[in-house]
Amino acid sequence: MHAHQIVPPISSTKKKKPVTVDFYQTIEESLRLMGAHGVHHLVVLQGDKVYGVVSDRDIYQTWTRFGIEKASLMSVGHSCTPSPCLTPRSSLKEAVDLMVELQCSGICIADDEKPIGIMTTTDMVRILYRTLDDNYKTEPDVIRRGQVALSHPLMVNLMQIVSEAGI
Repeated sequence: MHAHQIVPPISSTKKKKPVTVDFYQTIEESLRLMGAHGVHHLVVLQGDKVYGVVSDRDIYQTWTRFGIEKASLMSVGHSCTPSPCLTPRSSLKEAVDLMVELQCSGICIADDEKPIGIMTTTDMVRILYRTLDDNYKTEPDVIRRGQVALSHPLMVNLMQIVSEAGI
């Protein structure tokens, strides 16, 4: 795929089934769950509906605001930004737009309101890298395979988006 080509829908990325947590579980329980599954994001459910996605960074910010002892006993839902889900047919641009708007690092991907994945900023950087890597096979003067030039216009735009989003 070349930079001038259309970016594929979210469904083109391989996603593992997301780990979910109930809105009322404590932050401490949520961190244990993240550690046990080796993930940085959890889908927060309120009943059987997706409320949003919480990241370890969201939890650390709550610790900073309220102190570790008090925050650890708080509901994880209070560290989470409520957010709508995207579908597998959503575009990567829709995911970026939503993450920038909400200043978050992950968005739930759901099919028929059932969580099937989480699109994260790391996923987006991987997609960008693969896109750039394909482009650089034909643009050796701009970048050598496996090395990303931070001055490349796509990287400059990505860094600006991430900076503005605070993610």
